Amino acid sequence: MKPFINKQAGYKSVPAYRLYYLLFIVLVVTSVYSCKSNNNSEQKQTGIVIDTAAINRDTLQSQLALARYQLDQYMSKAADLDAELHGKDDQIAELTKELKRYRNSSNTFAAELKKAKNLVASLKEKVKDFEDHIASLQNDSKQILADKDNLQKKYDDLKALGSVLHASNIRIAALHFKHNGREKKTARARRVNEFRMRFDIDENRIAEDGTKKLYIAIKGPHGNMLGNNALGSGTTSLFNGNSVNYSIEKNIALKQNEAVKDVTVDWKQDGTYEKGTYEVEIYNGGYPIGEGTVALR
Repeated sequence: MKPFINKQAGYKSVPAYRLYYLLFIVLVVTSVYSCKSNNNSEQKQTGIVIDTAAINRDTLQSQLALARYQLDQYMSKAADLDAELHGKDDQIAELTKELKRYRNSSNTFAAELKKAKNLVASLKEKVKDFEDHIASLQNDSKQILADKDNLQKKYDDLKALGSVLHASNIRIAALHFKHNGREKKTARARRVNEFRMRFDIDENRIAEDGTKKLYIAIKGPHGNMLGNNALGSGTTSLFNGNSVNYSIEKNIALKQNEAVKDVTVDWKQDGTYEKGTYEVEIYNGGYPIGEGTVALR
């Protein structure tokens, strides 16, 4: 049987077999001593021998009881120490397992951390690529928007140009009104009371339905623009940013893809008409769309 070691108390517990051996020696010695004492006392009085043996027996019994008590104490302490030692061993084993698990988890964590760092680095590279790609797309988007605006402007310009009307079959007559109210064409300047202009507006597949405004400019023989505030003479802008004076304006009702026939515009100026050739220009949407002349003598 191994001795029990109490590391905290700092002593060794005596093995149980040694205690039994010590007790046995004590009993043998005591018995021998008792026998010798009895032999020597046989010569003495019987009462004294009996009393001495009884005293020795009681003493031995007391010593035996004390030895048993001490043995029980030692055994109890040894059991407690053994249980405590086993408890410490269990704790050490558990701590060893925890340490192993910690080391394993630490190694795993280190590996996961390294993997996470690598992943973060990879993601940063991808983010950088995405940022560059987004910047490129933004530039492309700006260019696309600029191209779209440019195309839209070109489309609007082409649509506006395509929506410009065209006048055809332009007829200009110088009229003289008789006293009875009847009118008659004339080529004599001194007899002219009024110009009457007639023309057709060709069908247009682009222009939308609605009221369209025409501007008619009438120039005299010397290139002077004829004007009459009562008839609404004014100025209009051209497609190139310039402006042109006009003598009279005319509104017409237009339907898409339908021609307008015999648009009539009358011009009556204050004063007499000069001899020479008069030029008539018709404008729509900033563009000249037709012209004609009439000569007076």
